[in-house]
Amino acid sequence: MNATSGRKSDSSASPWIISPVEDVLSIIGAPVLMAGLFLTAERFRHASALAIFVLGFMRTGHHLPGFLRTYTDRELFARYRLRFLVVPPLLFGVTLWLTVQDFHGLLLVSLLWGIWHSIMQLYGFGRIYDAKRGQVSAVVSWLDWLMCVSWMVTMLLRNPVWTEQVRALAARSGVGFVSLMLSAEGRLWIFSATAVITGLYAAYGIWLWKRGRAMSPLKCLMLGIALCLLYVGQLGLTADPLVSIALWEAFHDVQYFAIVWSYNKRRNGRQALNRIGGLLFRPQLAWVVVYVALSLFYGGVDFGAEEASQSSLGKILGALVVTSGFLHFYYDGFIWKIRQPKVRQDLGIGSEPGEPPGVDRAEPPVAAVSEQAAPRGWLDCLGQSALLCLPLMLLGGTEFYRSSVEFPVYRALAWLFPNSASSHAELGSVYEQQDRLPEAIGEYRSAVELDPVFPRGFFNLGRVLMRAGHPAEAADCFRRSIDVDPRIAQAYVHLALLLKQMGQHDAAVQVLKKGLQQAPDDQMLLLSLARLLLSSPQPTQENLLLAVSYAKRATGRTDAALKEQALETLALAYAEVGASEEATRTAQQLAAIYEARGDHDRARQILTRFSDLSVHRGQESR
Repeated sequence: MNATSGRKSDSSASPWIISPVEDVLSIIGAPVLMAGLFLTAERFRHASALAIFVLGFMRTGHHLPGFLRTYTDRELFARYRLRFLVVPPLLFGVTLWLTVQDFHGLLLVSLLWGIWHSIMQLYGFGRIYDAKRGQVSAVVSWLDWLMCVSWMVTMLLRNPVWTEQVRALAARSGVGFVSLMLSAEGRLWIFSATAVITGLYAAYGIWLWKRGRAMSPLKCLMLGIALCLLYVGQLGLTADPLVSIALWEAFHDVQYFAIVWSYNKRRNGRQALNRIGGLLFRPQLAWVVVYVALSLFYGGVDFGAEEASQSSLGKILGALVVTSGFLHFYYDGFIWKIRQPKVRQDLGIGSEPGEPPGVDRAEPPVAAVSEQAAPRGWLDCLGQSALLCLPLMLLGGTEFYRSSVEFPVYRALAWLFPNSASSHAELGSVYEQQDRLPEAIGEYRSAVELDPVFPRGFFNLGRVLMRAGHPAEAADCFRRSIDVDPRIAQAYVHLALLLKQMGQHDAAVQVLKKGLQQAPDDQMLLLSLARLLLSSPQPTQENLLLAVSYAKRATGRTDAALKEQALETLALAYAEVGASEEATRTAQQLAAIYEARGDHDRARQILTRFSDLSVHRGQESR
């Protein structure tokens, strides 16, 4: 949610956005409540399941309240009718094309725009609290903006899951220079800027307070709680970086659910909504339950898209989910601006400049609003469509021609920034993709020499050394990567694979178990450990049962490709322990996935393989 500050506020306005209780529970205190919920879930080892629910249902589900705000408000819909009707199908067409082509730029834009949207929602709530108090200084507005942006970026740079996602997507999209921001030098500049901004914010806040023009204490409390949660969440509230991301997403979504419900309930009281909105946004608990249930049901589309990601239906659902997110971010950029009189009124901010307090601004006739918007309607609509679609298409083109331009670009970056570990690492990645292993090793060595605490650099160097036939050096690099950042699951997996190849099977098992201590629900670690136990030179019944347990846990995670591998491993583990019925049932479940995708040959191979294996095990038991 975005908000733009106004210039004056009625002194009689309530300082609360909804009410004292609702603000404390759903806006100001939402981060604390969500942190308590996740900590409780982690205590009972269900934090990852809760994270999957949040990221699988709430993340997309909270788009629906925004669409209800957009399409049930008669005055708002009349004002922007062409935008709301023309932009969605055009944007969906572009996202579907990019999804079918598997262009990663679409995911990069979605990730970065989602972060920006989250920042602007926090900023918007802060500006509303200040506007209710009458604090509408442009300086305060800019300082709020800088605080939200700098702290959000700072904390996200400390989350290895997020930084690795951005780095990988940027590289695959042909805009790998973005990773320079993620380098040690880039992080240092950003962290320093955050410290300076925080100092200025505190000093200016004290200066205003001494002159009787203090910022809203509710805003300061909300920002303080949210930013502290963000800080603590990235630095140890939970061992799983994915859970940290889900924690932030959860309280962001709860805030949005609350503000849309409250706002539309007020609009409904003025009979400003259409029939659907008038039916749904009634001040009764039953309708609150219906509202939340509909939102979660809508969010289930995202979960369905993940489950069917490899099929044609999955591509369509995936494009719908991405389009939904883009429209949510886009609409929120203009439907919440508190310079608009109706938005101010329904947020309880007070009268406009030059207008006496208490004036009842009646709803204008819908036809009049439509006529006012009509002269620039089509031009505005086409301009907005181009603003959204053309950058996506341009990014798709950049990715399409990436292979022909990325080598000279990264080589130039390494030459321009010889002291940047990230630029050398990116050039090393290009060499690695071209199978120029000696050059890749040289660039990765330069990267880790420049930045001795660059975990991804050590991991990449170990991976290339492993391919080049230097197992001892590769193992040292993987160990160094783990020492620097013990949360990189791939480092444990590669080190275990290397140790297994070197004949150190027990040591490999211990490495993976150590990794699971850091990330107990990581799908790759669970699957790798299950496979390693099954491949033991001298398998024991205890290890085989452990393999069943780890494989079963791996099947409950979200990555579709790894889930298929986990199901196959689980079926094999069941067969090894003599559980033929469970093995057959699991194989049938896996075959059904391949059948749904249209891969009938693979489905038959799975069924035949485990049917033969069950017969063989049965003969052995006799």
